[in-house]
Amino acid sequence: MGIVVTTMPIGDFLSCKTTWKYLVANLCFSNFMQPTLPGVFETNPQPFVNASLWTLKVEIMFYLSLPIVAYLMKRFNRDKVLWAIIIFSILWDVATSQLFGLTGNELFERMNRQIFGQLSYFFFPVLLYAKRNELFKRWWLFAVSILGMALQLCIWEITYFNCFFFTITIFFVAYKAKFLFRISNAKDYSYEMFLLHFPVLQILCMCGMAFDFITAVVALVIISILAFILHSVCEKMSYRNLFENRHKQVLPA
Repeated sequence: MGIVVTTMPIGDFLSCKTTWKYLVANLCFSNFMQPTLPGVFETNPQPFVNASLWTLKVEIMFYLSLPIVAYLMKRFNRDKVLWAIIIFSILWDVATSQLFGLTGNELFERMNRQIFGQLSYFFFPVLLYAKRNELFKRWWLFAVSILGMALQLCIWEITYFNCFFFTITIFFVAYKAKFLFRISNAKDYSYEMFLLHFPVLQILCMCGMAFDFITAVVALVIISILAFILHSVCEKMSYRNLFENRHKQVLPA
């Protein structure tokens, strides 16, 4: 995409060190090291190519941390281990946010987005899943979570308790809104939409489209079409090749 929308001559774009640094950084799931491309979205309020990619590195690190946490839960008390991780993560979030506010040093903002500041969003759901039967007997927690999210969106600017509000709300909706299970049987393009939404919005911004309802509708249509194509062509093909190769290994001809 960068080669299409860059304002630089193609030769200069391909020979620029920043282009290759961006490629290497993102192949290593380190988007934060080089989030921009030369001549791409430089006039936009945010010059990032795809700001969503920083989550991929954190997601992989979550999965890598699971064996360690599983060992600790087996060795010690499960709930205590999980609560220790959650509290540590929130304290990391508070500390790095405050330090960034006091110093203006972007290093603290980057540290805030790394795995330590996100652990609560991964392991609080693990704890909640283990206690889901107890959770669903306490409907007042759902009401408190809805109220907490509403207050935060409208009044507060404090995000430290998002992991609690969002997770509890999602659990109640996912488990108690039965009609959603019928919808979930259809094809799910949500992950593809997540990956594509930012560059599409950036292109619309670059084209001078205002941030209004019409732009939102146009963006939704474009993102949905591209997500469908990505899922139907690329992802399905990858799955098919993966499973075919696996079956060939398990059941040789």
